[in-house]
Amino acid sequence: MSRNSFSCLWPRAIIELRFDNDRDSVATMLKLVRSSFAKSAVRLDQAVQVDITHMQQSLGSPADIAGQLQIFARDHGLPTPAIGVASDPLIASYAAKFLMANGTQVIAPWEARSRLHNERISRIGFSLPAVAQKMEHAGIHTGKQLAGLSERVLQHYFGDNSLRLWRACRGVGGASAPEVSCFYNAVSCRVVLPPRTSNKRSIVSHARRLSSAFSSALLRIQRPAQQIHLLIRDEFYPDGVESGMILQNNNPRLPELFHSVKETLEAAWSGTAVTHLELVAQNLPAPGGQLELFATA
Repeated sequence: MSRNSFSCLWPRAIIELRFDNDRDSVATMLKLVRSSFAKSAVRLDQAVQVDITHMQQSLGSPADIAGQLQIFARDHGLPTPAIGVASDPLIASYAAKFLMANGTQVIAPWEARSRLHNERISRIGFSLPAVAQKMEHAGIHTGKQLAGLSERVLQHYFGDNSLRLWRACRGVGGASAPEVSCFYNAVSCRVVLPPRTSNKRSIVSHARRLSSAFSSALLRIQRPAQQIHLLIRDEFYPDGVESGMILQNNNPRLPELFHSVKETLEAAWSGTAVTHLELVAQNLPAPGGQLELFATA
């Protein structure tokens, strides 16, 4: 029996419920899951993906929760979805798309690297077809080949999305890697902490990683940011506590940004286990400094 059936807490846990060629079922499932299970559910092209990291303590192991969601779909008259369970969103999508046997495939964090070792990049990264195709044209065909490459080389030649694939193939994709979203006038960066993260030193370490990723994103889009908001979600305030930080400099250096984040975090933290940290900068002016009054994010 695989260890993935044991009732242990994963550092990150994602479930994807896939309804191929049935967009009505996807829309219905998303609405049902958001109202009854988790507001964090998101809609993909033909699937619903749910971050269950902080549901494990109350609902059981990831495999147990997957079973509950399968029953939930059936009880509401929906067709049985293909279910993928993993610690990384890309691997969860892969697991749901390419089922090995029955309607659920679980790839535990400690199994991810070996499971993807000989798998083709085009299958692992089917949801990132442009990146996967570019890699295969460059001679990178398997998860093993990708895992052995340098992070800097990949980012330079294949862009940020290649790092998502790289982390997945190395088996570290879901382990609190910052999730960065860049728009033309806004940047957000989020990190999901493992369950029961209440140690101050560990929380500050995640805040440092978050600050570094956010700072890099601001430099990449080359837009000044004077006001950055920090959102803290913990077990006492699951919907989050938002603290506005007014920074004197445009695009502060990493040490200055991290110092502000750390001070704000220590002042706002309730002392309970932190579940999410997020940095957001919106309404960024154009590179020349002029506000875009008629643009929306």
